[in-house]
Amino acid sequence: MVRVFCLAVLMGWTFPLGAHPSHSTLAEVEVDGNQLQMALQLRMADIDVALTHRKLVGSDEDVYRELVTPHIQLKGPGGKPVPFTWVGMEDEGFQVWVYLEWRLDHPPSAYSLRNTLFYDVESRTVHVMNIR
Repeated sequence: MVRVFCLAVLMGWTFPLGAHPSHSTLAEVEVDGNQLQMALQLRMADIDVALTHRKLVGSDEDVYRELVTPHIQLKGPGGKPVPFTWVGMEDEGFQVWVYLEWRLDHPPSAYSLRNTLFYDVESRTVHVMNIR
């Protein structure tokens, strides 16, 4: 059996090995005075898949804002949601950076930040947050 497999590899035959796409985001979060600032990196492949499940219209910035808004949540004391301010975005071809800000009325430790982006596409999406 091993000889057959080696022969197949040498002859260039390929077998599907159960590969699956990965989905991830990277967030850089920083507290600056009474502001919580987030730079969120989204991979274009993930955005494309997410947008196939939705019918969003408008400029790229409008579409990305609509995509992100329900999934990035900051909750203050008592679980009260804190709305963010959309600062802008940068399209870098294979990735998009989205910039958000929240005004903090309490110490940062009183808040919780949640990212559920792309969970409707893949429930095993990985979200990395670097907090300073």
